[in-house]
Amino acid sequence: MNSLLFLLKMTLEIAAWFWFITAPVVIFAVVATVIAILRKEPVGSQRKATYALFYSFPLLCVAIGRVFEEYRAQWPYYMLYATILGLVVFVIVTAIRFVGQRLMATSHGTLALWLSLCASSVSAMSITGDWI
Repeated sequence: MNSLLFLLKMTLEIAAWFWFITAPVVIFAVVATVIAILRKEPVGSQRKATYALFYSFPLLCVAIGRVFEEYRAQWPYYMLYATILGLVVFVIVTAIRFVGQRLMATSHGTLALWLSLCASSVSAMSITGDWI
């Protein structure tokens, strides 16, 4: 049995392995945050909570992989797909609703989506029991 921390470590290792994708996405998020700070755009508590909610989706993917470890059924994969699809819809809706901070919402959503894809690949390996 793999612990939750092991799956999180594997997620970060996959993100580090694909550094040529991770680096531009992280730079995009940092630059968008700096631009928002320099433009002195107000970030309310609701928007801060939304940005924090973006990063709960990779944790949810890892938790699905931990709960259904070596389950070897098809339907836990659909939970992973639904989590990724839910994040995509959430990022689109957030980017539409945050009028003054669309760039920042999109950049943080993109980073959360990339981390969720890394986490879902680790979770899929945990569910099947086949590790690459």
